[in-house]
Amino acid sequence: MKKNLHKWWKRLISEEGTYTVEASIIFPVVFYCSLAMLFFAMLMFQHVMSSHAATLAAERGAAFWDNSFKDATTGSYPVGKRDGLYWRLFDDFMLDRLLGVVTGSVTNEISLPVSSDSSSLPEKKLMRAGRLLPPIFQGEMKFDNIAIERKVKVSLDRPLYQKAFEQLAGRRVSGEGEAAAAVVEPVEFIRSVEFGRYMYTKLTQWKQKGVTNEQAADTIKRAAK
Repeated sequence: MKKNLHKWWKRLISEEGTYTVEASIIFPVVFYCSLAMLFFAMLMFQHVMSSHAATLAAERGAAFWDNSFKDATTGSYPVGKRDGLYWRLFDDFMLDRLLGVVTGSVTNEISLPVSSDSSSLPEKKLMRAGRLLPPIFQGEMKFDNIAIERKVKVSLDRPLYQKAFEQLAGRRVSGEGEAAAAVVEPVEFIRSVEFGRYMYTKLTQWKQKGVTNEQAADTIKRAAK
């Protein structure tokens, strides 16, 4: 009996087989840590890629906002091709703001990828920049017009290996990229200020004669045609 207990004790304190035990414990831990870092790197990659694409689309959309005929990449356009002299008054609602018909923010929005055309001039300009994005990107582009502050905003979502991430995280995981760019026209801004001052004086005179804002708007629109 004592002899059997002695053999059992020697086997228990023996170092034989410890490498196998340690490997069976440590290797799965190292493997799962490596797998987690790989998934994290993939998430970061798709987030950076989506953010870069959103920034590119927003900046190109805002940079060439003054002419819908401009190429979204180079900014070149055919000679004589432009949107007309009064598109800022009507399509950007400058006249309606001066007359108090429109207040607050006016938003034009399109879905990405671009799959159709639009008759709205702001949406046409958004689509011009949106067509630069690969079709794998989904999201939306917006043009926020808040009086003198105008911005092009892009929000992109590109799911990558969605099933694998859903099983790992237990929920839907996606790489989102958001960007915004201001529409800046320094020379046109000065003209708009001068136009606003002129219209304020003119509207004051018309009101004294009993002309309403709606009648004034109709008169200006007829004169602009």
